[in-house]
Amino acid sequence: VRNVALVVILSRAGLGLDLIKVRQLSFTVAMLSVLPNLAETATDAALAVVLFGMPWAWAVALGFVMSAVSPAVIVPSLL
Repeated sequence: VRNVALVVILSRAGLGLDLIKVRQLSFTVAMLSVLPNLAETATDAALAVVLFGMPWAWAVALGFVMSAVSPAVIVPSLL
């Protein structure tokens, strides 16, 4: 059920984007999607290394997987 929900969220977010508006708001889109994604990835990776003793490469990959949904929720609500 969770995988289906993630697919629905990401599909609706991607199909609902208006490229003209995204280009007009490119700086705002970057500030609200890329920077929080990187911050969340860094936090998740650091916690995974400290709490679980994971190697940094795996911890960063885990951080990116965990933070992948945030831009899909933020950007469509911005437009």
